[in-house]
Amino acid sequence: NPLQRSFLTASGTDLKVWDAVSGCVSQDMPRFAESHITALCLDVTCRRFVMGTHMGRLSMHNCITGVESYRYDDVPCEISSVCYLGHVRYILAACTDNHLRLYGDD
Repeated sequence: NPLQRSFLTASGTDLKVWDAVSGCVSQDMPRFAESHITALCLDVTCRRFVMGTHMGRLSMHNCITGVESYRYDDVPCEISSVCYLGHVRYILAACTDNHLRLYGDD
């Protein structure tokens, strides 16, 4: 996140926010998700992040607090990648069932 000089990493169900200047963990969120986190991306404002999981959950969260602001309909398979399309305010999710799914950022 260039605005906050930080970046996110996921390992299993845990999420960490790192200070990009010091290289230290600034926030540790163990058991953040119900299943393994498989995809992360920032929205265009860098204030929120989109998260996809092994069990097909797609959700939007506040970058500072981690609070979930929106949960999208679950898909029946793992979400392998997410991309925020800022110019049209959509989220593109690639899934392991070989389908792309498009969600509005409402």
